[in-house]
Amino acid sequence: MIHIYLVCLFAFSNALSGYHIRTPIKTNERPIIGVLAQDVYDPQPQKNSYIAASYVKFLESAGARVVPLIVLFPGGGVSLESSGYSKAAGIFYRLALEANSNGDYFPIWGTCLGFELLTLLTSGKLLLSHTNTSGIALPLNFTDDGHNEFVSTMEAYDFPIYATQWHPEKNAFEWTRPYIPHTPSAIKTTFYMAYFFVNEARKSFHSFPSTEEEEKALIYNYKPEYTGTQRAFEQIYFFD
Repeated sequence: MIHIYLVCLFAFSNALSGYHIRTPIKTNERPIIGVLAQDVYDPQPQKNSYIAASYVKFLESAGARVVPLIVLFPGGGVSLESSGYSKAAGIFYRLALEANSNGDYFPIWGTCLGFELLTLLTSGKLLLSHTNTSGIALPLNFTDDGHNEFVSTMEAYDFPIYATQWHPEKNAFEWTRPYIPHTPSAIKTTFYMAYFFVNEARKSFHSFPSTEEEEKALIYNYKPEYTGTQRAFEQIYFFD
């Protein structure tokens, strides 16, 4: 239930094998991943919703571009049942299930709050339980049967849907909390997870209707603000 597997999309080569040339797997080399913004606790003019820049860097580090919208469900602290975040996520979750059921590859990743929301959307129940794990870093032990002290990482049986209760992006890109690990193995974990999910996104061939619409949607149109002295994130993208 909770083991993670790495899909080696680039394991093929054009070397001769007997009299045959191996055919590379066709992939989308320009993947774009949407990140769902969420409400700001203390909204101000032009700052009603936000995305932590570490999520953007996490995906960009593995070769993807980001649109501020949907699909990677980020962490945060809004309601799982009544917030705009949860309602939007529910809509796109159902669309993703429909697409995947029809053979249209459409991966989703949920982090922290996104993990919690995906369990709710899948089961229809709040399956959370309290653990004494706030503000600490623990080893990540993968098992086949899910009998850890608690489940921190999940993947769906039949769909490309993945979730972590922990934050893989923080190891490399967040410095505001002393308990965030920055060891070489922790950094490798960040990029392993990013590489895995972006390679999943490469299997999807969704695209914008035109280059112009694509360019307008990209997060490059926004500038992150340095917020590390006031908030839990080093940088934040704010949206109106």
